[in-house]
Amino acid sequence: ATDFEIVWVRDVTEPIEADKRGLGDHELPNQLTFSLSRGLDDWTLHLVRNYDIDPNADVYVVQKLKNGQSILARTNDKEIEDVAYYQDIWNMAFMTVRCAERSNHKCDRIINGNIQIGDCNYNLRPVESDFSSGRMSEVNGLKGKRYVLLDHAHVEKKAKPRQQKHDYYVKVAVLIDSGVWDLYASIVYFADRHRKDEEVRRKIREAYSHIMNGVNLRYKTIDDPSISITIILQQFIIFPEELKFPHNMSKVVTANGKKYIDAYPYHADITQWVQTHGINMVPIFDHAMLFTG
Repeated sequence: ATDFEIVWVRDVTEPIEADKRGLGDHELPNQLTFSLSRGLDDWTLHLVRNYDIDPNADVYVVQKLKNGQSILARTNDKEIEDVAYYQDIWNMAFMTVRCAERSNHKCDRIINGNIQIGDCNYNLRPVESDFSSGRMSEVNGLKGKRYVLLDHAHVEKKAKPRQQKHDYYVKVAVLIDSGVWDLYASIVYFADRHRKDEEVRRKIREAYSHIMNGVNLRYKTIDDPSISITIILQQFIIFPEELKFPHNMSKVVTANGKKYIDAYPYHADITQWVQTHGINMVPIFDHAMLFTG
């Protein structure tokens, strides 16, 4: 079972500061401040909006023709609003921030993401409860929301920001095959096929933008004073069931009782698979990342 504990999170962003830094977006501005209370310990998250990660990047759907060839069709989905991606480099935190509710025309900001405390990486997510979180806040002497802190993984050391000399920008295409698609399709309930497909794509865009925000943070904090690597989310490419990536289980190896993928032949297979389906027809990208199920 996964270990977890309850923490309290408060949005302590000063409205005036948010307005000054917002650049036209007063609800999800350039900088946000959240206070996290865990027992007797408090942390402050100084979150900076990451514009390298855009959930509204272009989305392409691969379609297989009767002659066996593949074409790419660009979708015309609605833009994702009220969601943005943030980082706190010093706390190795990357967060999705959304306007969950609007009361009196004001955004109620909710965060969801990952944070490093000590040598552990935690997943931070809102708690859904049947009882009043406001009453619990008063009992604990706080005015905030209850969140669950999940023990995700141990890490060896904490990367630190550093002065940069050489800047490298890597445009990434996020490839999604039917294994991932089916997972999200199972939790979307629309009778209309078009509406359902668009909603599945929206969920995928939000979820994998969050993942790429974490990838961006990891590369941004590489402990090498001579380089700076920026990961940019360039586009999403979605594959149907008939073009699902062919997993080769013969390339699974076992070491120390755990199963691993032999990376080199898998990398070659992915490269060939991408080229076979004409992914070179989309706008230029530097790197492709495949997410499969």
